[in-house]
Amino acid sequence: GGDLVDLGMDFVMPTPLDLNPGANVSPQQFQQLWVSIDAGHVSRYTFPSGTPAPQAVEGCLARVGVKLMASGGAGPGQRKSFFYCVPVGTDDVCMCEAVMDEGPGVLTCNYKAPSEFTQTRLALTFREALETIGAQ
Repeated sequence: GGDLVDLGMDFVMPTPLDLNPGANVSPQQFQQLWVSIDAGHVSRYTFPSGTPAPQAVEGCLARVGVKLMASGGAGPGQRKSFFYCVPVGTDDVCMCEAVMDEGPGVLTCNYKAPSEFTQTRLALTFREALETIGAQ
């Protein structure tokens, strides 16, 4: 008999990425890759207990292997950061532009990765890390 829940052999549940902590990407390489990949998946997070300090955001991501490329003010009450990471066993550079609206405490993350599946896994990686500092 057939299996009622057979989703095919290629169905894989996305899980957070296992990241290479020693990965290094130059600003030039980041810039080239960023413009070469179309706009990706976007996530929005809120912080009910108040806007976290940039160090808290960077710290929770660094703990899982996500590295800060650059950050700074992006306008009144806004802070923009660019992050990158490389999954273990690959040369795939995954990137994120994160914009924190400091008034409402809303973080908008725009993810870019070589494949849609990797992008989904990147978003899960960020969500898991950000939840440790109160993101919802």
